[in-house]
Amino acid sequence: MAEMIPESHGRIRIVNPADPGGGIDFIHNQDARIRWRIMSIKYVFAADGNVANREPGVEFFRGTELLLRLGVERVVPASQTWTVLHYNGGIIGGPIAGRVMVGGLPNRFMINDGTIVRSRVGNLQAGDLITDIYIMVEEWIEPLV
Repeated sequence: MAEMIPESHGRIRIVNPADPGGGIDFIHNQDARIRWRIMSIKYVFAADGNVANREPGVEFFRGTELLLRLGVERVVPASQTWTVLHYNGGIIGGPIAGRVMVGGLPNRFMINDGTIVRSRVGNLQAGDLITDIYIMVEEWIEPLV
């Protein structure tokens, strides 16, 4: 993996995937010839009134291979809205300020083209909403081969 870490700094970019609609996890397909160092991922999760504890998280896939699964070790009860935040230096199950769930990201976690970033909410219900999705990255554009 060391050969994948660029020498110089990339540009900072904030990617804002579309809100997926009720009962659907968000999904973002990384563009071709792009390399990212993930700095943070944030979304707002609103649980509907169905009695079930939701377990918010984020997953990274290349094709069907799971690269990494992140969780926050907390649950969202029915009829509550929480911000879910994963960032470099975050502590899984870390402190909660207001209604913010904090989770960590591996230091210098790099992904390249073909990687899928998606939310993964355990016990997702039809009326649950995921909104205000932001993925902050350091980005490099790969040269044409």
